[in-house]
Parts: sequence; C-alpha cells; structure tokens
Amino acid sequence: MNRSVGLIGLGRMGQAICQRLLANQVPVHIHNRTKEKSVDLIRQGAIWATDMVALVREVRLLFICTSGSEAVQDVYYARDLGLLSCLRAGSVVVDIGTLAPEAAKALHAAFIEQGADYIECPVSGGVEGALAGTLSAIVSGRAEAYELVQPLLKVFCATVSYVTEPGKAQRLKILNNLAESINLAGAIEVISQGLAQGLDLKSMAEVFTSCRGRSAYMDVALGYALSGGATSNVSLAVRCKDLDLAQERLPSGQEYPFSNLAMTTFHKVKQVCGEQGDQCQYFSFYPTTKQGGRHEYSQ
Repeated sequence: MNRSVGLIGLGRMGQAICQRLLANQVPVHIHNRTKEKSVDLIRQGAIWATDMVALVREVRLLFICTSGSEAVQDVYYARDLGLLSCLRAGSVVVDIGTLAPEAAKALHAAFIEQGADYIECPVSGGVEGALAGTLSAIVSGRAEAYELVQPLLKVFCATVSYVTEPGKAQRLKILNNLAESINLAGAIEVISQGLAQGLDLKSMAEVFTSCRGRSAYMDVALGYALSGGATSNVSLAVRCKDLDLAQERLPSGQEYPFSNLAMTTFHKVKQVCGEQGDQCQYFSFYPTTKQGGRHEYSQ
C-alpha cells in the first residue's frame, strides 16, 4: 500500500490519521492553513504542499479533516484555491468531518459535475482511536469509489459502515454524537456525585467499567478524572458544533428532554470555559469532595 494520498487539515484528528498512514508506509502529501502544525509530520516523512492546487497535482485521493462550516467553505468553495476549482477528473475526496447532511449532499452533486467522487466518512473514536487504528467510520458515496478507499480506511478504522445514500452517513453520525453528549454529561455528574459522597476514583473506575452503567463516555470521563485533567482530545467548540447540528434536526411536535438538556449544558460549559476548553470541563461545575472542594482536574 504505497499509493500517495493527500491530507488537508492538521488538527488533532488530522495529525493522528496522518501519523497512522505514515506508520503504515503510505506516502502522505499534506496541507494546512498554518504550516506550523505540519513540522512534526514533515519530520516523520510527510510532504508539504504550499496550497491545494499543488496538492491535487500530486495525488488523486485526498482526505479532508476539517471542522465547521467556515472550513468547509474555504476547502471546497474558495475561489481559485478551493478544491472544486482545481480538482482533476477521477479524483476521490474522503471527508472525515461531521457536517450538515445538506452540505454533504451538495458536495456529492458538485463532485459529480467535476467527474470526481466525494465520500462522506465521519468517524467516531477520538484521537486515541485514530492512533490505535480503532476508529469507526460511516461512509456514504459511490460503491466503486468506496472500494478504492476501503484499504486505506482500514489503516485507521476497525469498523466501517457503508450506507450509500448521500447525507445518510452524516445523519447517523450527528445522532451518534448526540448520544455521546448525553452519556458524557451523565457520566460526569455520576462521578462528581461519587466524589462528593467521599468515594475514590479507583473504586468508581473498577465498578463503573464492569457493571451495566458502563459506556464509552464513562471511560472518557473516568480517564479525564484519573489523569488529573489531561485532555480528552475533544474541545467544547467541537462538542457544541456537533450538538448544534443535532438541534437543527430535532423532530418537531415531540419533547426530547435529555437531548435538549445536553445541548444547553455543554453550551453553558463553553460559555464559562471557552471554545478551546476540554469537553470534560463540565466537572468544574460540581464540588467533588464532602467539604465542597474541588479536585485539581476540575480547576
């Protein structure tokens, strides 16, 4: 597997996927809005491209690891330098990000006009999952293009769900992210209650990871607490962006109290802790000892 690929977007997830590809002997050409994030990857063997025009000259298969509607606009639609202005026919673009299903559908259509393939491929499992090769991916796109990229996806994904219909992968991922948020908020509240009652983290970790209250996000919350507040690798900006996408799609005429509570909760945390604060800083809203004090990780 030595076919060169391109990668645009060197946030935490993009860097992790790039490292995984390089470790598996896949040549990677990279581009990012700021070159500073590329320095370590270049040392590891990645090849820097000055802009997207230069990148698409070198590769026919690209991964996009960006976040937010503004980044989507810049990467795909920017005049002269956006992918849709310089993409070659036959190219395949795999978008790792979570975006509005309507935006994904529009990109599928725009790529077809260019004689190229757009594959929506939102992933779940965090930066640690990308580094370990254990991400879960949801893929929508043309079957022939999916078959082409599948071997590369297996470098950093343990499971891939293929659902064909444009926009469907994003709809599924948005609901998955909503479930993550609900589970994370609940896990943080439960652990905080345990600490306030005088229980120790080690005992809670043993019980909460072996009994039926366990969830992946109970593990995330416990990991954050046990590490003294080391990053969970998801910012409040990303968590709230995903929740905004979910809120826009809440079915009308029905109450969803847990969903609405998760949405308001994490936006409140972001307002207090800032966009680049960690999603687990919800811990800081609770006293975590019998005396009402706080552990170091909640500062």
